[in-house]
Amino acid sequence: MPDDAEPVARTTPPEAWLLTLALDRALELATAEDFRDARRLELIRDEHTHAEWSCALPPAHAGRVWLRLAPGGRHPWRETWIAALELEGAPERREAALTAVEPIACLPAVEGARLRVRALVAYRYARAEPPPLCEPVAVRDVAYACHTRQSSVDDDGPLTALFRWMAPTRAEPRPWWELNLGASHYVDTIRVHAPVRPGAASVQVYSHQDPSGAPVISWMTALALDGDVQTIEVGEVGRYVRIELRAPEREEVSLALAAVEVFAVELTAPSLLESALRSVTLFADRPLLAHRSVTQEGYGGYDEWMRYREVWARATALASGLARRLERDAALKKQPPVFVGVCARGRAEWPIVDLACLQRGYVVVPLAHTAGPETLRHIVDECGIQAIACEPGRVEALRELAEECASLRLIVELTPLPDERATTRTEGVSSDRLRHETIAALERLGAELGPRPLTRRRRDALFSVLYTSGSTGRPKGTMRSHGAFNEMLNGYGVVQPAVHCSYQPFSHLSERMMTPVVLRHGGQIGFASGDPARLFDDIAALRPTFVGGVPRVFDVLRARYHEALVQRLRARPEAARAELEDELLAELRALFGPRLQAVSVGSAKSSPALLEFMRRLFQGCWVLDGYGITEVGTIAVDGVIQRDVDVRLIDAPELGYRVDDTPSRGEICVRTPHMFGGYLGDPDDRGPLDADGYFHTGDIGERREDGSIQIIGRRKHVVKLAQGEFVAPEQIEAALLRCALVEQLYVHADPLEACVVAIVIPNQLALRDQLERAGPSTTAPALVLRALREEARRQGLPTHEAPAAVHLDARPMTVESGLLTASLKPDRAAIARHYQAALTDLYGSANGSANGSANGSANGSAAGSANGSANESANRRARANAQPSSTRELVARVASSLLGDVPLSATLDDSLGVDSLAGVELVTTLQAQLGREVPLSAWFGARSLEDFARRLDGARAERDDAQALADLARPLPFAPGSLRGAQARPSARRVTCC
Repeated sequence: MPDDAEPVARTTPPEAWLLTLALDRALELATAEDFRDARRLELIRDEHTHAEWSCALPPAHAGRVWLRLAPGGRHPWRETWIAALELEGAPERREAALTAVEPIACLPAVEGARLRVRALVAYRYARAEPPPLCEPVAVRDVAYACHTRQSSVDDDGPLTALFRWMAPTRAEPRPWWELNLGASHYVDTIRVHAPVRPGAASVQVYSHQDPSGAPVISWMTALALDGDVQTIEVGEVGRYVRIELRAPEREEVSLALAAVEVFAVELTAPSLLESALRSVTLFADRPLLAHRSVTQEGYGGYDEWMRYREVWARATALASGLARRLERDAALKKQPPVFVGVCARGRAEWPIVDLACLQRGYVVVPLAHTAGPETLRHIVDECGIQAIACEPGRVEALRELAEECASLRLIVELTPLPDERATTRTEGVSSDRLRHETIAALERLGAELGPRPLTRRRRDALFSVLYTSGSTGRPKGTMRSHGAFNEMLNGYGVVQPAVHCSYQPFSHLSERMMTPVVLRHGGQIGFASGDPARLFDDIAALRPTFVGGVPRVFDVLRARYHEALVQRLRARPEAARAELEDELLAELRALFGPRLQAVSVGSAKSSPALLEFMRRLFQGCWVLDGYGITEVGTIAVDGVIQRDVDVRLIDAPELGYRVDDTPSRGEICVRTPHMFGGYLGDPDDRGPLDADGYFHTGDIGERREDGSIQIIGRRKHVVKLAQGEFVAPEQIEAALLRCALVEQLYVHADPLEACVVAIVIPNQLALRDQLERAGPSTTAPALVLRALREEARRQGLPTHEAPAAVHLDARPMTVESGLLTASLKPDRAAIARHYQAALTDLYGSANGSANGSANGSANGSAAGSANGSANESANRRARANAQPSSTRELVARVASSLLGDVPLSATLDDSLGVDSLAGVELVTTLQAQLGREVPLSAWFGARSLEDFARRLDGARAERDDAQALADLARPLPFAPGSLRGAQARPSARRVTCC
């Protein structure tokens, strides 16, 4: 804190009931002749100031009114408390203040005037010296406004706590008192008003508790309670402050504190820019960013760290350099938004560019560093990106892109990492329209120009555009404002100390958010080397306190565990399997270092098998299963909907789920304070947002008795098979990934078929081991198919959800191959295109024998039994694609594709197995083929399929368009009948939300 800094007075918050009580009992009003009790003060309560009084002055005797604080022994007046006095009705305004240092004040007495008293609290400044463009951060005593708890309460009566800061505990070996600040704060100092009785105590500051409920202490100091007021310098982040007293051996003591003052500040400020300024100031001299060092022998440790102050200075210089290059129309009062893309893997320059853009008010667009030219062209054109910061290897590709994208006029080449080479072009080369400069050159330019004033944006101003993964279609740019981004950061929490290993792409929501979250909490970020094969070596070198990732990362770890277990079982057949498993788990756990406290998985589905494995591996740590969407952020953790997420369910009648059922089931719709503000390029495209602002997630939830919601399935990507059964391929994949022979899995469902098939990337070592045991007559595809169907039975999947055929491929699905998105999610459309021929063969051989190489190679196909023969499947598909010559033939074709081979003379009753849902599907299909509306009355009034065809051709089918549309819009009751005797409602399986 600067020596000349003055405290800043602020009105007490509404919850300051304790200060209200203290001031009411402590203030005395008197004339010069005598002091008299003045508890005739009238308490005024309004929405702004809770502690405020007003009273008429008594008759004046000497022309003066004296006021004195007389708190007494039970209420030590805190040094930051101020009683502000104001005389209303006097000829001129008269003010004074009462504090612990100056407890007596005098005002001129004017008959008829009223005395107004307000309770204020004075701020202090945190000790950190602010970097350029930053100001000192004011902290306040937050203890009086927060919830407390303690190990026990002495039996002095229920009103004891009203007359003391906290009630004394009973005599115990280790009594404690704890303050819950409600959210993570920067705790600057703590002042403890100790009891008269001495004792040895500890003061602890921590952020969270471990799975057993015990505090995970991140800061602690010893304290001798000797009856004096003691000030403790902390300078750490925490949510809880705990004071614990330790009794001598075989003794018990009581903890009785007079008061505890906690001078702290919330980590989140009202605006995104102010939050960043606050973090940089509070943690100015802490380490923030680092890469692994490189030696002649290879990679070393994380030895050299850039501190917050240095990172901010570089961002300030870069902001000034970017402003010189991009802000051409400086005379305009209202500048158009500047869009800056960042196309690079994780590196220290990423947060530097992000902070520089925040200083200038630019819109940041993360670009996947693996994105192809078509994707980049689409995003650059849609956003109108003017500058892209990229790694050296992308410069030439972006130069070519700039020839087609008129908005792009600056390429910023980032500093090469050890495995990268700088471009051969000279720094600063430019044309009439496009300039190419290194980030170092721009920082030098900005340093010469000097820092520019900060550009402060409104809360609703656009800050960042984050594109969806594109796993189900073309990526869309989700827009987030400064306010929404700030709110989202506020919803994230990290353990303390916060040490994060950054290896995921910044175009992925979790990493886009996690980096500024770590900065906000005063943490450290170590960037991985970039080679996936070295990821766990990077983690071991950094020793992070928390690790997060998509399921694919931990699926790889689980696969390696199974491989190592197979090898270990071969090498030591005499050892017990449980002993070898525990030994191997301990070795894997050691890779993450001794500081690990929490592990999170999210952004895609996590199989129960994966979560079970992770909880075994990371015993004693938090294992969090997160569920969220790019458009709305985090929705649930471990199946529990987050506090700031507003949830409602809506009916999903096509799946048989209704909100009015018991239990209540339906599609989950959410609304959050940090959700996206629409899609860029098409403001009218609100996507799955309804009129009330709820986002339709496509997930089916069940409301439990405690009010929470459990994910039980998907509404999106649900396919109705030819026999009428609904299947969710992603749900099937999550269940079958438990199979030890599977490393990656894609389940495909065709609505014209009666079964599902699968593409499998096998675990090569486990497959080789099983083939050796099975003998030479067993092929790899047949073995994998059998293992998948056995796993399906163990998971309780219906027969139609067990794959009927499999195709094996030894090549993994990767981002580079285009089968995974940048966020490592399966690109289902791309996978279906890539394996189109294989999928056609699988359905063609669904009732055939196993195919594939007999030598156990991981390429080939196998088929198992399914509904209908291969010829039937082929004939059905041929009929569906053939051009009909008459309405009768069209009805026969469509009915056959949905119901199998049935005669046109068959009556439409239960014997045919046709329910209302099948009727709607058949009518809808016919409408698409005929290109006109088909009235529902023609279907429900027909006696047979042939009668239905005649009605479509005859006069009885002539209905006006309005009535036809009304028929189609009328909701039909879902009759859980059957097609071919099979239940139409999908089986409800409870799955863990991911």
